[in-house]
Amino acid sequence: FDNSRYSIMMAASGYGVLALDSFASPASKLRWKAPLPSLASRLSDANGEVRTLTFWCENNVYEKESACPAAMAKSNESSYPLCYSSSSKAILSDPEGWSRYYERVYRVRQLEMDYAVEHLPNYIREAGKVFLLARV
Repeated sequence: FDNSRYSIMMAASGYGVLALDSFASPASKLRWKAPLPSLASRLSDANGEVRTLTFWCENNVYEKESACPAAMAKSNESSYPLCYSSSSKAILSDPEGWSRYYERVYRVRQLEMDYAVEHLPNYIREAGKVFLLARV
């Protein structure tokens, strides 16, 4: 959840933040987690004052019950194909398979970032400073 933490702190400091997140849309059919309702308002309310900052909150973005079970994990749960895990037990069960899998996940995320940068609106493209964050 580091990217959402960084985004919150930069936004609270007055920066505009563009944070790419492939969990954000079930339409991609690659991976998805349900966002918290009224996310922008919730983050604004929770981070309006120093005493209420949610920086160390475990999850600032998604519904607690929303899961994205790892597609490579041997499980009966349905999953989107790019949901993954960093479970050492799962990875050690098939290191080569997981390595190929993570490479594909990385490649898709790289293409998403390339697309976003190529299609930035002019007001962002011409800004003095731009911070791009993406969840890999």
